[in-house]
Amino acid sequence: MDKYLSKKNNCLILDSNQESWPKNSSLYYMGYWCLEKIESSFKNRDKFEVVNSAGKESLAINNQMNEIFQVYNILILDLSNYLNKFHKKNYSKKFWEIVIGPWLKIFLGIVSERYHGLNDAFSKFDINQIILADYEHEDFFVENVGDL
Repeated sequence: MDKYLSKKNNCLILDSNQESWPKNSSLYYMGYWCLEKIESSFKNRDKFEVVNSAGKESLAINNQMNEIFQVYNILILDLSNYLNKFHKKNYSKKFWEIVIGPWLKIFLGIVSERYHGLNDAFSKFDINQIILADYEHEDFFVENVGDL
């Protein structure tokens, strides 16, 4: 038998749409958000293999937070300069921190968590397939902050 045909399929799920999940595969979920459309998934979460940051040592969490803080400090400066030029303004860095700082911190936290989660998944499991969410451009537009 061909070694590729006998290899077990391990799939990393990054989508909550069950219709896109492969059958006859071991499924690993990037986070609990992938299970949001499954009834009683949170009551039965032991049935699901979820890759997340639970159980990380405080040193690893501290390093990740420092990483986010360093990137934030670089980006807020770059974004302040860019946004001032774009809008033909001369607002201070502090102004831009008030306006976009909270969003930027949340965004960087999410990106960092996903990045480290992917690294954890690939180091712990023999992943050979990934299911990504299938979004349209319109899915990323929001009417206001309340839509987030």
